[in-house]
Amino acid sequence: MRYTSRDPATGRWLGSVPAQTLHEATTVLSGVAARQRAWMGTDLSSRLHTITRLADALEHHREALSEQVCLEVGKPHREAVAEIDKCIRLCHLVTEMAPGVLRQRHIRLDAVDAWVEPVPLGVLLAVMPWNYPLWQALRCIVPQLAAGNGVLLKPAPSVFRSSRVMIDVLLGVDPAIPTDLTWTDNADTVSLIGDRRIRGAVCVGGTAAGRAVGRAAGESLKKCVLELGGNDAYVVLDGADLEVAADTCVASRLKNGGQACLSAKRIVVEEAIFEPFLALLVERVRRAKPGPWNDPTADLGPMASAAGVERLAAQVEASVAAGARMVVEGGLQPGPGLFFAPVVLADVPVHAPAFTEELFGPVFSVSRAPNAETALALANRSPYALGGALFAAPGADSFAMVRDGLHAGTVALNGPARSDPRLPFGGLGDSGHGVELGEEGLLEFTARRVVRTPRTARAPLRLDRTDHHFELPAPVVDALRRGSVTDLADSGGAASGPLRDALESALGVASPPFLAHGAEDALLKRLLWGRAEGRSAVVLPEPGWPATRQMAVRLGYAVHSVDHLRDAGGFRTDLDRITATLRQHPRAMVVLGSPNNPTGHATPLEQVRRLAEAFPEAGLVVDAVYAPLSDPVWSLPMSADNVCVVGSFSSQLGLPGVRLGFVVGDASPALAATPGLNPSAVRAALVALRARDRIAGDIERSRLAARALGTCSGTGWRGCRTDAPFVLVEVTAQPAVVDRAVALARVVPGRLTWQGRRYLRWMLGPNAVVQQVERCLALLGSDSGR
Repeated sequence: MRYTSRDPATGRWLGSVPAQTLHEATTVLSGVAARQRAWMGTDLSSRLHTITRLADALEHHREALSEQVCLEVGKPHREAVAEIDKCIRLCHLVTEMAPGVLRQRHIRLDAVDAWVEPVPLGVLLAVMPWNYPLWQALRCIVPQLAAGNGVLLKPAPSVFRSSRVMIDVLLGVDPAIPTDLTWTDNADTVSLIGDRRIRGAVCVGGTAAGRAVGRAAGESLKKCVLELGGNDAYVVLDGADLEVAADTCVASRLKNGGQACLSAKRIVVEEAIFEPFLALLVERVRRAKPGPWNDPTADLGPMASAAGVERLAAQVEASVAAGARMVVEGGLQPGPGLFFAPVVLADVPVHAPAFTEELFGPVFSVSRAPNAETALALANRSPYALGGALFAAPGADSFAMVRDGLHAGTVALNGPARSDPRLPFGGLGDSGHGVELGEEGLLEFTARRVVRTPRTARAPLRLDRTDHHFELPAPVVDALRRGSVTDLADSGGAASGPLRDALESALGVASPPFLAHGAEDALLKRLLWGRAEGRSAVVLPEPGWPATRQMAVRLGYAVHSVDHLRDAGGFRTDLDRITATLRQHPRAMVVLGSPNNPTGHATPLEQVRRLAEAFPEAGLVVDAVYAPLSDPVWSLPMSADNVCVVGSFSSQLGLPGVRLGFVVGDASPALAATPGLNPSAVRAALVALRARDRIAGDIERSRLAARALGTCSGTGWRGCRTDAPFVLVEVTAQPAVVDRAVALARVVPGRLTWQGRRYLRWMLGPNAVVQQVERCLALLGSDSGR
């Protein structure tokens, strides 16, 4: 067997290598296993730093990687670039999620303290397909590197060159990364799974390959994740926006030339709107133009292999013979290359291959249903259940219909079913089992190690510095998450009903506070956590944190105020008073400011450590809204079980490239050091603009506190403004594009370069300024290029 690649647009031979022998593959495995043993011993922050460097390397090699993918797969250049950009975004999001997911949890039992922590399994074998050679591989590799695992990648034979270049980029970042490439035949691949150094397997591909991998993993008692084929149904009901439905179906079906597992493969349309929808679909499909990857006007590239073309043509022919109506003929085009023009089949019967089988190419299968109930039944009439979508009138009934009526791993309402690095992704039925991505994907190949010790006087409260997990009663956790989403979407700032109900039932708190914003939002969650732990007192420096003080009172805490001390250097925390208060209330929660806080709410790290050691049952919460991610304040929870560090409102948006909050002199470029990509930064900036009123409320409270402390004009505030939030956007477009967008919007941002990255920064003010910023961002989002 040989691993051979050809350009599907021309048929040109690109290269070929013989398959490795099993001995050669096990030699590669030995190297990966040795590096993984060392890798799992490194701390999480070091592993995440390497992943951040990997994102930079992918960005640096974007053009070389994208061209290689285009040559082997045939997809348009913009789609290959988008695949790489999604991998870069994955790296950034994993570094944001991992600290909160891969953490040790403390559980207090009757007479025992217990700790539960995820530990890596070891080296995984990843058997990957050809259609997304970078994304499919890296969505497995990157989360597993964060978890401490290693990955031996076995790519599809036709994309060996793309995979080799990608692995070289990874190992170029750090040769100690536990990953490498093997190119074995099918029998030796199955044999590798039985090797004692392989501790798990991931297979993305067809059902036959999945069964072979699953069988071998089962015989070796090893865990496996299978993401297999899909025959996704997109259901269009009366009342839907037909233009949106048609646009979405066409975009979904034609991505990657129709060669994607998660795609609108079966379209089921309610009888009342069948003809109008079909007309809109046909109109859009007729405009779709096949072409080579370097043709910017092409909508789809060639199919990847002659075997795939033959199979697809046979399925279309058999479907027409079974009664399907050919509306757009399409098919293989004359001339060089494997260009297959889109086909539309209408009135496809349920026994036709276009309904029962996965069609891997640009063929639209459209069936009609007399009513919504039948449409959903037809959608679920498949052994595959990877994804699906429902297009219907907006409202609660439609949401319930897509949630309860479509049987698939990922379902969407009035939009496409797609994967996202922040969400778990996997299928049901013959589409496989297990998940990748999201918090669940980070934990998929970890075991839980439990450590039990007799209860001592020290009963640590392990408060993590991220907002991904809270050890509160399950109804409160669920309500906090749903409430936060509701709160962001509701400009009126109303209280969250689910949160209020959950608090009243689980914690016995009457009239709980609204969800707050800024650092107060994170502080509120810690106060709730303290109530769940039975704490009844909180210590707050005065003045400062007025909203937190109000929350604490409404949650039933006894609030003990401690005045700041004035000295020649400004203001400092009165450690003696806090110590005296903790002697009387040793299980109190204490809110402190981070060392670089310019308002005077500053507590040196050494003082925080001394308090944590002297009062092990206290819960210390450090407000680090001003601290860049590199600040040592973030390492405090690693050295003290009863300390947590919380950030600002912006850290909860979950979008890289943007931080909102205060402009604090030298801290601004430090905030800019958080990497991100321009498209997501633009989207996050628009979220910031919509939330500007509530953010400004937090800033106003901080400004008043600073005035009360007399520090507004001090050295710590030189050149600072705290009367408005700001938006920070990384810009990767050419300078001329940026200059044109700024000129057209008639708004002048601050320009900032930090660690080789370029940023635009706006202070938000009156609505007229906000509108200009929105216009500039929209222009950047539409005009910026790579």
